[in-house]
Amino acid sequence: MTNRFRPHCFLIFFAILLAAFLAGCSTLNRTPAPTPTSSATAIPPTPTAPAAEILWVETQTAANDILVKTITDFASANALQYRTLSAITPADITSGTKIVVIDGAPSDLSSLASAAAGTQFILLGAGNPGGLNNVSTVQAKPEDEAFMAGYLTMLIANDWRAGGLLANDGPIGSAYTDDFINGAQFVCGKCNPFYSPIVNFPATASEPSISPSTTWTVDAGTLSQNWLSSAFLAPSAALPDVATALSAQNFNVMNGDSNLFFFVSTTAAPQDGSIPWVALLGADYSAGLQEILPQALAGQGNLTASAQIALTDINPDVVTPAKQALFNQTAANLATGNIIPSTIQ
Repeated sequence: MTNRFRPHCFLIFFAILLAAFLAGCSTLNRTPAPTPTSSATAIPPTPTAPAAEILWVETQTAANDILVKTITDFASANALQYRTLSAITPADITSGTKIVVIDGAPSDLSSLASAAAGTQFILLGAGNPGGLNNVSTVQAKPEDEAFMAGYLTMLIANDWRAGGLLANDGPIGSAYTDDFINGAQFVCGKCNPFYSPIVNFPATASEPSISPSTTWTVDAGTLSQNWLSSAFLAPSAALPDVATALSAQNFNVMNGDSNLFFFVSTTAAPQDGSIPWVALLGADYSAGLQEILPQALAGQGNLTASAQIALTDINPDVVTPAKQALFNQTAANLATGNIIPSTIQ
């Protein structure tokens, strides 16, 4: 009886296996349902901060190489980018602008400094009348200029016959004349000439800077009676008629030096060729700038430093290398306070 039912059992077993196989294939062929993904929020890129920089604004005459080198060397040593402009607006200043050096004072200085409170401004040759906390200055002292004007005029004069037509209404008023005389006498003491007329040199005349040319011309004619060899002319007195009157009779002509008269002034004087300057006085701001720059980078403002009086546009036949060296040494001692302009100590 048992053997009778074996074929049937085999068929049932095979049917079960076939059903299981078909069920497995159905599962394998089923398309998987997509996995839901969460939507990510886009993150805006972080803006790059402007590079730290020092800005040089050259609004006036071309800067000397020493001044530009002072700024670029400081930029390199302190990982600052160097940028230069001929004028400046608030839009030119970024959050990376650490220092702005300007030759002079822009008319909108107050608004510039207020709009960029984190930037330090350094003015060359101009003051900080508003006492702004982020503005510093490097200036040549008028008393230093007067002293060196007298010094140079006497240094190049023959027989100590030096003179000056000076303005008496500047920042130090009539003291400009006193400091001019002190500078001249620093060269020669009593400055007694060998030839007549024997007068005390330097011979000077001073007037307000707004004086008409006729006033300056009369003064020049009076000084020329002393047979001058050299003279300093205040920029306001630097007029062709004045120069002609001043050199009408001069010691250099008398001693066979052709028509050469040694005229000295400052860089503020006209330079149109009407007066043959042998030297002009300017200012070297590099030493004072070097003094202030590290403090400005540290965020300190309202600082002051002195510029050294310097020679520009010289005639080397008159202001020889040896005389240039003497001038520069004296100017350096003056800038550091080793010489006091109001005395000849």
